[in-house]
This record gives sequence, structure tokens and C-alpha cells, in this order.
Amino acid sequence: MANGLVRARIERGVAVMHMTHPPLNTLDVRMRAALSEAIAYFVQDERAKAIVLGTDSPTFSAGIDVQSLTGSAPDMPLRTLCAQFEECPKPIVVALNGAVLSGGAELALSAHARVADETTTLGFPDVGLGLTPSGGASQRLSRLVGPKVALQLLLSGKPLNEMVGQRLGLFDKVVKEDAVGAAITVARALIADGKPPQRTCDVARHVRKSESFINDVALARRRPGNSYAKARIIDCVEAAVLMSFEAAVDFEATAYEACMTTPESRALRHVFVAETRISTDLLAPLQRGARKVTKQGQEVLERLFEAQDSAVIALIEGGATEAEIDGAMVAFGLEAGPFGGREAVENARSGTLRRRILSAVMAEGARCVEDGAVARPSDIDALAVHGMKWPRLTGGPMQAAMALGLLGIVRQMEEWAREDPVWAVPPNVSSAAMLAEGFWSDQISPA
Repeated sequence: MANGLVRARIERGVAVMHMTHPPLNTLDVRMRAALSEAIAYFVQDERAKAIVLGTDSPTFSAGIDVQSLTGSAPDMPLRTLCAQFEECPKPIVVALNGAVLSGGAELALSAHARVADETTTLGFPDVGLGLTPSGGASQRLSRLVGPKVALQLLLSGKPLNEMVGQRLGLFDKVVKEDAVGAAITVARALIADGKPPQRTCDVARHVRKSESFINDVALARRRPGNSYAKARIIDCVEAAVLMSFEAAVDFEATAYEACMTTPESRALRHVFVAETRISTDLLAPLQRGARKVTKQGQEVLERLFEAQDSAVIALIEGGATEAEIDGAMVAFGLEAGPFGGREAVENARSGTLRRRILSAVMAEGARCVEDGAVARPSDIDALAVHGMKWPRLTGGPMQAAMALGLLGIVRQMEEWAREDPVWAVPPNVSSAAMLAEGFWSDQISPA
């Protein structure tokens, strides 16, 4: 069978399915529906005694498409597809290769066996987007490797390779190449065994309340830098011990929906998408996700720094001190303020100082869009994060201005512009302030 995104055949009693959604096999709504349809088809097909899922692509699956995430519930939540895999009456073996991330990793955990080749890296980077897992990973991971390791993997977001995964018990078999072929062999062994598939939700040896478990959770909660998403991840892993599997998966789903609406997650998801959309002429990709501002990007950054400096000079002339400005910006999330200070200070003036500096940088960013120096406002945010050390948690100056309320900022800038032209309101900022989508309207932000 073939449904456009999943190609499948039956090979001596094993249904072999290949995801065909290049380049990353993202688990968008169409892919989730295609996988669900294929599994349901082979459950009914008496010729198939087991199912193997793999891909011909270099990447098994990078998970959910971040650009498609919204606050509304999708037609088929990832947890529903994962439950369908886990509850399948026929053994499902996943053949893993390349990146197995986020939702892709969650789907792998819900299978009955996992075979990985030497290119496999599995991880849960959701925390970097201000999110918990959404497919039940906090529960299945806790059952397979224990709460302590589950916390390490979920809170760090760092992927592990195939050998570490095997040592931890995540992979049933590791091969040099041809994971699909090896998975077919494992599937036939499961058929010959004749026992019901081993569901991850039934693995109970790691999820019991103990002194070490209580200490692991308490230690995770005491670590500095815990964001809202990290706090919810810790709660979800704790739920793996304190609740039934079904209740804990529902608990994770509720935590995920709560994270989706936080300013933290909105900002982090915005920066991630901005990084994927910006031209490599401005921000060039390096190895392991790092990025380097190019010469053309540096020219844009010079304009942003000049606007920031002009605003700071105007504030100093207006009576603000260097320590106040540094302290206000460090409290905002910068490592250091314009004058090098690294101590956060929050007082009655801090909010106004930040708002003025932010507005000046945002306005210059808007001018860069107007004169074609960048293609869209989100390019400014990506450049500010990588070239000005702007905090990812703010989303960058354009996103931060949107979060504060663009219309209110415009009205204040009209007053401040009487003091210094750095706060003059560009026409596209005035236009964005009148639109519900703000800078992200097609009228302001061309695709």
C-alpha cells in the first residue's frame, strides 16, 4: 500500500513501512494521519504478523514541525498516534537512523522494539522550545531508563548516540547499517516467540517510589535556571511514579498545553523559526546547530548597535546612570549591559529604561526591513540573538515589542521622539501596530 507519505509492502509476514516525507519526516498532521491509517490497515491484514517502520531518508524523524504549532489541539495529537502504536496487537519494530528527535523519539518509545544503526542520535529538544514532551515521553522514558536518566535527557535536550542508547536500554539492537533489514529479523523473532507485544507502559521496574527517586526529583527542582517548561517536565516525571500511566499521560498533555501559551515558549519557538527562515547571506549555519553572523549580517547589526547606543546616550543625558542601564538590561536577560555591568538591578525605572532601549532597536530593525537590508522582521530577531546576545527567552527585539504591546509602544515613542529622533516611529511600525498579527502580518513580513 501507499498513501503518499507512507510506502509499504509485506515481506514474508512482515509489513515493512517507509516514511517518505523528506527531508526530515516531520510528524505534521498529514504524516500522523498517514501513519495511523497504515497501522490500522495492517492490523486488519491477516498476511501481516508484525510491522516494521523505517525510512529511506537520512533522518528517521525530526518530530513535529515547529512552524505548524498553535495553541489549539491538533486533529490527531501525537499522544493518540503513540497510543495506537503501543496498543497495536501485532509487534511494531522501529528501524532508526539519523536524527530521531522530539516527536520522532516519542513515537520510537511507543513501539515494541527499537533497532538503531550507527548514525542514530535520539533526543528530546522540546525544552529548548519551552515545551514538555507531548506524546507521553516523560512516562515511557521513565519506564525504560528510570526517572533519573529521564530527567537528564528531558531537561538537557541533548541527544544521545546509538551506543549510549543501547547501554541505557532504549535500543534492543544496534547495527552498523541497514536498520530496516535488522528490524525485519527482530520482527520475525517476535512472531516466532508468539507472546503478546511488550508494551512500554507495562514496564514497571523503574517507576516505584523510593528514597533515591525522591532525592532525584528534589535535586532537579533545586537546580538554578529552571524555566517554567523545566519545572513542568520535572512534575511529569514525578507523575510517572505517583500516577497511573493513563493519568500521567493526561497530566503531561495538560502541562504541554500550559507551556504552549507561555511567553517563554512563544519567544523560543519564534526564534527557532526565525533561524530557519533567515537567509544564509545574513546568518550562516555551522556544525551542531551553531550559527555565524556574516559580513552582510554584521552591517545590519552595526545599525542595531548604533540605535541602541543612541538610545543609551539619550537616557544618560536624561539623568539615568550607567549602573541603572546595565542593571536593567541584565535583569532583562542580557549577560552584560551596554557599559559592561553584569549585576541585575530591578527598580521603578528599570522597566522604562528597557522599554526605551528595546523600542530604539526595534525601530531600527523595522527600518532595515523597509529598505531591504533584511527580508522580514524575524530576521532582526535572529541576528540580535546571535550577534547582540539578545536573550532567546525574549524572542528578540521585534518579538519582545510585540509581547509588550506594539500600539502602546508606538504611542510612547511618539512622545520620546521629541527628545531624540532615535525613537521616531517608522511607517511599517505604525502599520504593524494596527494589525492583529503585528509584524507577522503578510503586509509587514513578506514570505
